Amino acid sequence: MHRLKFFVTILLCSKTVFSQDLPRISHDTLYSQHGYNLTIGDLVRLGAGSNPVDGSFVYVKRNEDGPYNDHLNILPASWKDVRMHVYRITKRGSNKNGYTFYALLLAHSGPKIQVNLDKAIDAGEIIVPNNIKPPSL
Repeated sequence: MHRLKFFVTILLCSKTVFSQDLPRISHDTLYSQHGYNLTIGDLVRLGAGSNPVDGSFVYVKRNEDGPYNDHLNILPASWKDVRMHVYRITKRGSNKNGYTFYALLLAHSGPKIQVNLDKAIDAGEIIVPNNIKPPSL
């Protein structure tokens, strides 16, 4: 009887909690894990690609009709130092497995580009402008 009461108490008092503080999107601004605040309309510059074989970009991809991991969407090393504007911020994933946030970029000419911001910053594929860096960096 005591085991049944204990089990029922545990069952009634427990709940599933999923939490993810950063990164997050609020009012057209992406708050990254590194403390960067990227807003729609910001100007960002591509750094160097992090693929050791050919210098292509790993976390910066073409956003053309196709899956994100498609090898045809690889951005070549010739895109180094291109300046682009953020035109949309999206999140993909689920509440259970977590979300990945992407900044969608647009240059004056050329394809739309999608960026996994935190991983691209870590790899040096995105050079973050001073106006969106956190004060401690």
